[in-house]
Amino acid sequence: MTTVEPEESDLLSAFRLIDEQLAAAPQAGNLVVFRERLIAELVGDADRVAATLAPDFSLVTHVGGKTLTSGRDQLVASIQRLGAAPGGALMWLRLESLVADRTTVAGHGFLVTLTAAPSGGLRRTVGPLAFFVTSDGPLITSESLYLDPPADETTVLPDATLADRQRCLDLVGGLPQPTR
Repeated sequence: MTTVEPEESDLLSAFRLIDEQLAAAPQAGNLVVFRERLIAELVGDADRVAATLAPDFSLVTHVGGKTLTSGRDQLVASIQRLGAAPGGALMWLRLESLVADRTTVAGHGFLVTLTAAPSGGLRRTVGPLAFFVTSDGPLITSESLYLDPPADETTVLPDATLADRQRCLDLVGGLPQPTR
């Protein structure tokens, strides 16, 4: 039996947390731009990601005892590669917590990536992450990202197919605001 990945509940979890925060603070522009970026990253839309980043955006990634610094163009190029992956790819966050103030969004959970497996089916990689994203007005100015690759778990799903990107966009783009 073929399964379609990702499961809706998994895909929607981060967006529901963001929408709960937005319901409490509807003027939180940093949450709006963060949400938009996650939507764009989900489907590998590099142009849409670029539209959320300030020209001088910087990404500091802490991984395996090393610190790597990259800029806007490097992040956009990596999303472009994701969007052009043979057989398709999707990337999203499975958050355990999310907090925000006027300029910063912080959270931790897992980064989930689905790519076509060379032998057929899908390869799902789930790895822990924590992040701090800072915005100035409608653009993201910086991000600090903490990853632990040795803790990543990769599974091949031999009978799985990738959900249609438009279906994923429809799911996350139109979530209703939570009621209080």
